Amino acid sequence: MFYRFARGSANETKNHLIYGVRVLYFEEQESLAIIAKVEDLVYELNKIIKTLENKQK
Repeated sequence: MFYRFARGSANETKNHLIYGVRVLYFEEQESLAIIAKVEDLVYELNKIIKTLENKQK
């Protein structure tokens, strides 16, 4: 359950960064680098979630 909350929070952070770039609050290049790291994090969290779901079966 924790990993799903973490994934949701990571996606929320990504969305805030995207919005921040659109309203010129954040620099685009810096934000894109952070967004890439957040996407990597979400990918890894998805692997953990899938592994744990398979162990419960």
